[in-house]
Amino acid sequence: MLTVASSDERGDLAVMSKIISKYASIAGCLTLDAKRGEYVRRTLFTLPAGTDETTVNEIVQRLERKHFKVVEIDNLQSGQLMRVDEGE
Repeated sequence: MLTVASSDERGDLAVMSKIISKYASIAGCLTLDAKRGEYVRRTLFTLPAGTDETTVNEIVQRLERKHFKVVEIDNLQSGQLMRVDEGE
């Protein structure tokens, strides 16, 4: 699962979804208020089980290139955090 922080600009969800769906299916999506600094939305994207680390890294790289902040990556199969942004 990817947790992505955004500034709540119009079309952010569509842009994030388009980037992710180029590399993997989106199994689930949930949007929450974050209200921290410039990032006011957190969007949780659940990727299919078995999505490999290379694919996840490519998705993260593309999202961050578009100025979205990936604040957490969870492996729901193992229950381990793969990445946590301590600044968020």
